[in-house]
Amino acid sequence: MTQRATQIVAIFLLAMGFNSCSKDEPIEVYRGMLAATEVGYEDGFVEGFSKRSQGVVRALVRLAHAYGIEDQNPWTLIAGDDAVDQEFVADVAFVRIKRGSSAKFEVLFVEDPDNDDAWRIDLDELERFFDIGRKSYLKERNRHQEKEKTARRRNEEP
Repeated sequence: MTQRATQIVAIFLLAMGFNSCSKDEPIEVYRGMLAATEVGYEDGFVEGFSKRSQGVVRALVRLAHAYGIEDQNPWTLIAGDDAVDQEFVADVAFVRIKRGSSAKFEVLFVEDPDNDDAWRIDLDELERFFDIGRKSYLKERNRHQEKEKTARRRNEEP
């Protein structure tokens, strides 16, 4: 099989995987994003983000390509990553990423209400997580959920 044919088959399999298995665990979603970058499948990479983030991610990828600033390209930024572990905490998940021989960090996944609650990376939530840190982010998220529960009990809007 030629390299081009192999790429076409890989793209087809990725597309089928994202469409039929939208409830994949976060670590599998991230691995699918990595595989998509390896074969040049932009849609497969973008599918790993929440519906509300996909337009921004697609624009960032295309602008980086157009202006030759690959060091700012979200696609390029995950090249060489390896998803090694995942942890579920309340209603979020953390995927531990290994880059190179030792560097490790976490990527936050949330359930996307606009995509059948599939696990996805949401840029707003990820930015908040990076800004305030894991512990503060989880406390803030827990407080927000408690407010919503209280409002529902009182038949109020949160």
